Amino acid sequence: MNNMQGTFSTLALRNIFMTVLCCFLSLALFSQSDVLDIQGNIKDTDSMKKLEGVQITVLQNGKQFDQFTTSGSGKYTLELPLGSDYIIEFSKGDYVAKKIEIKTKNIPEEDQRGGFQLAMDMSLFQYVEGFNTDILNKPIGRAGFDPQKNSINFDFGYTQAVQEDIEEEFERLEDLEKNMAKMLKQFEDLIKKGDQKMAEEKYADAVGKYEEALDIFPDKEPAPEKLAEAQRKLDELNALAEKEAEYLRLIEEGEKNIGKERYEDAQANYQDALDLKPDERLPKDKLKEIEGILADAEKREQYKKIVDQADAYFKNKDYPVAIETYEEALDLFPNEEYPRDQINEAKRILDAELAAAMEAEELEKKYNDLITLGDRNFDAESYRDAIRNYQQASDLKSDEKYPKDQIEKIEGILADLEAQQAANAAADAENAERERIEKEYQAAIDSANELFDQKSWNEAKAEYERALTIKSGEKYPKSRIDRINQILDEEAALADSNAAEEERRRGEEERAAAEAAAEAEREAQMLALEEEKKKREAEAEEERLRKEREQREAEEEERRRREEFMNNANSSTEDEAE
Repeated sequence: MNNMQGTFSTLALRNIFMTVLCCFLSLALFSQSDVLDIQGNIKDTDSMKKLEGVQITVLQNGKQFDQFTTSGSGKYTLELPLGSDYIIEFSKGDYVAKKIEIKTKNIPEEDQRGGFQLAMDMSLFQYVEGFNTDILNKPIGRAGFDPQKNSINFDFGYTQAVQEDIEEEFERLEDLEKNMAKMLKQFEDLIKKGDQKMAEEKYADAVGKYEEALDIFPDKEPAPEKLAEAQRKLDELNALAEKEAEYLRLIEEGEKNIGKERYEDAQANYQDALDLKPDERLPKDKLKEIEGILADAEKREQYKKIVDQADAYFKNKDYPVAIETYEEALDLFPNEEYPRDQINEAKRILDAELAAAMEAEELEKKYNDLITLGDRNFDAESYRDAIRNYQQASDLKSDEKYPKDQIEKIEGILADLEAQQAANAAADAENAERERIEKEYQAAIDSANELFDQKSWNEAKAEYERALTIKSGEKYPKSRIDRINQILDEEAALADSNAAEEERRRGEEERAAAEAAAEAEREAQMLALEEEKKKREAEAEEERLRKEREQREAEEEERRRREEFMNNANSSTEDEAE
């Protein structure tokens, strides 16, 4: 995953998403024969450069029809006979392969005349470490004949859905890169916990831990191998538990049928139980008991007489004969408790009497025989008989630890069996609850998806949120809620943008009005200034004319004074001359 560093950004994901789309065009054009003529180019998704060396494999009705490799031009051409269904796969080296499904089997014969042409470009993107290629195990595009348009068309809605899966996978990889260190630790911790559960033989818990690890890194070793082993162990354990549960059910059903005197049904129950566990003594004993019950009624009378005779021997303390006689009664009805109890009581008395007179060697032999018998019954899983044997051995030698330990071990086994039955019942209840939750969750998801397709965003969001309240850890409803929030944000942003545009337009109109008013004001000011200028110029002209007039008057006065002076001067000169 290290070579993913810095590879993905939101923009990059969008670019990948858009370029993954194939360019599908379907034209109902006549060709030379009744075939589907396909032509197109193959490009690299990122660079959009033509790809060479792409292997194209065509399957016709599930069998290989054609296979070839494209040249450096990146172009390809296919001629597919009509009347079949095709899968076209595009693959190359370290690129992710894609498939296209085209169905022509349902085209009527009269519509096949002349054939069809289909322009179909394809883009491939290089494999990125960690990318879940299972997404593209299914076709990225599906095409079929449209009788109304008389053409072969693609289902773009289906293609869009596949592209959304691809986009979500790249988003997952982007999130994965951001949280890699944390996720690696979580993955390793889950593997360790799963190993611990395996060591404790808690296989269901181990399966859960390994599955949680695979949710973080799909297919990352050693999780798949460990999950397979844990699942195998769990399946074996479940199979054994199911076998034991079925065995106990048959035994219980047999007991009920015996109580209702349905002996043939009981026989079937115990025979089925024996088929499941051939070494069990109980069903064998029960079958014998039923056979005895079904025997002739005179057998019961004979049994009563033998028991009465054995009781007489017992009363007279003739215990060995009494035991033999009680055993004869048991031969007739092996499951009867009374003769067995009497035999045990007689043996107890005999044992008590014998113990006093018995030598150590004889006591040891009987003890060893009982231990051997107990061990044999223990190995045959006839636990209650084994307990009786060990108890008898312990009665002989109360200081011996072995028979007591064996009895304690058997009691633990019986307790474990009962606990396993209780655990199975609890697991069944848990599975039922899980199924109920799953159905309720799926109903909410289906409702939400339908509302989402109808673009009822708020109602769809409420349904996805309801699904999350049922299963809070599910990623799908969270992603759909995020998508709805994005859509709502985009719609709100669009509304805000339209409001801002309207505000801007009003502002421009107000600015235009203000500028027009300012221009009119400037023109008025310019006119006033022009008039003021003209006024000043008129005043200046008038002042100039006044000054010129005064100057002329001054000059005229000066001239007059000079003339007067000259006249006066001349008069003085004349006077002086005179």
